[in-house]
Amino acid sequence: DIPKVGKLFPSFVLIDINGKTVNSDSLRGKVIYLDFWATWCSPCIRDIPFTKKLKEKYGSKGMVFLNISIDKDSKQWKDFIVKNGLEGINVNLDSNVNSKKFGINMVPQY
Repeated sequence: DIPKVGKLFPSFVLIDINGKTVNSDSLRGKVIYLDFWATWCSPCIRDIPFTKKLKEKYGSKGMVFLNISIDKDSKQWKDFIVKNGLEGINVNLDSNVNSKKFGINMVPQY
């Protein structure tokens, strides 16, 4: 089911670009900008400057930027993040977590 406004976001445990575990419980109570994206998605790439401006404006105020990639190629994903300076928490859905769990059937989704 797609999460509804006012309902809890589905829990997850994912690995970030540095190999560290990111657990949804650690984000509970925080304001989160959530971006589902992929390196091959041209609208996702086009929106990166907008996301960077949001981070400049709200990052210092405690907003968390969680970028969840649906890429299958983890090397391509990691290289893209480094090359383009994507800041925030960068995680990739692995084979154990289906994007439909989050109500995502296409990218970008914010």
